[in-house]
Amino acid sequence: MPVLFYVASAIAVGGVLLLAYAWRTLVTLPNRHEFEGKTLQAWLDTDKRVLCLMPRGDVNVRSIPFGRMDMAFRDQSYVAARNVYHAGSPDRVVGRVLPGGVINSTVFSGTQGQMETVFEKEYTGLSTVTLSAIDVPGYLHRKWCGEDTKGTKAEVFSGHLGGRESQAFERWLSRHAKVLRPDVDGLRKQWASTCANWLATCRRQRTHKGKPVIEAHGFGSAGIRYLCVEDDGTLHAAKGDAPLLVDVTRLTRWDAGKLTVSRGNADEMAFDLNEVEVAALQKLVRKGKLRFD
Repeated sequence: MPVLFYVASAIAVGGVLLLAYAWRTLVTLPNRHEFEGKTLQAWLDTDKRVLCLMPRGDVNVRSIPFGRMDMAFRDQSYVAARNVYHAGSPDRVVGRVLPGGVINSTVFSGTQGQMETVFEKEYTGLSTVTLSAIDVPGYLHRKWCGEDTKGTKAEVFSGHLGGRESQAFERWLSRHAKVLRPDVDGLRKQWASTCANWLATCRRQRTHKGKPVIEAHGFGSAGIRYLCVEDDGTLHAAKGDAPLLVDVTRLTRWDAGKLTVSRGNADEMAFDLNEVEVAALQKLVRKGKLRFD
């Protein structure tokens, strides 16, 4: 009985220690304000509201303001080639005995072996980690509009971390993502509201009654592009973050479903039209209310 008691006690104590270690690894450590790795040190400076980064062996501290971090973790790999030999098959003879004891046989030729080169992805065990500071909300506006984001993103740290260190660092950053990364959902709602206001501003400036024959618009980081074509062939367009509806001086060109108009000196805007809008445009052209230069 005493032996069983000691064994049970040891198992219980071991279980408690294991749970404590798991809690420390999965919850407590990632929530700490400091990260200590073999390659990189990082910490949160809550007074200055920045994420600080300092590679081992370096005395320069790089920083990213809270709410502006963008991170990328990519496993390093390379393509390795190896030769695989596929054995051939030997010649074989298939025969049968016919009535009267005559043997009828058929010889099937074998095949030669061949070598095949196989390409496989191999991982180095390292990860490339890149942390950048982004311009908020400009970076997100450009990204959502499909525009170039290079000018709104600055690389702060790029290095190679071992697999375990990389995973631990990514987990640590993810634990603090609410502080470090932008509030994308909130900013998306603000952007949608801004776009809706731009569109409403353009529509309020129309002087014609009813719906326009064609209404096309697009949004960019610099504002809205807006075009309306009225039933009498009048065209108005607006552009920018403070859109002012003005007369379109001319229809510049039509090419593969895209209508390009000009408001004046080289101020061109292009709009994609759907089938219904194209049909309405054709109808106005046939009636002589619109023409292309």
